[in-house]
Amino acid sequence: VKRMLISFVFNVGIGTATPDNILDVRGGNVSATTNNGMVIIQSTDSYAIDKGGSIGFAGKYNTGGSIAAWGQIGGRKETTGDGNYASYMQFSTRANGASLTEKLRIDSVGNIKTSETFGNGLQNKIKQMGAFLQSSTHQSIIMGY
Repeated sequence: VKRMLISFVFNVGIGTATPDNILDVRGGNVSATTNNGMVIIQSTDSYAIDKGGSIGFAGKYNTGGSIAAWGQIGGRKETTGDGNYASYMQFSTRANGASLTEKLRIDSVGNIKTSETFGNGLQNKIKQMGAFLQSSTHQSIIMGY
């Protein structure tokens, strides 16, 4: 039984002998209540707050072929406590000429924090939207369109 295959077109398949994409990972469903996923991105640092695995997104941004990081998603440790594995999901993007910065965070208890958490910006819109959804029958959220 093949567990991994690198095809002649340089697609990598894990759990499949016929990878359809550059990286094609297939396997059974992994419940959100387990401590694993189909793919694990894990840091090897010593434990500390704000450490954890991340996925980066990048691409060419000019005709010369220069590459820039577009964004990042990270799962990180929320506390300094030994044995405490509370975590948060971090979403980072960048403006032209700037570095990646965190724009959205979902903390270990489900709170959504934004780069405008203490202002009258997106955080208040999210709160208003949450109140609206609790009192309506709407099934989808579309923001900014």
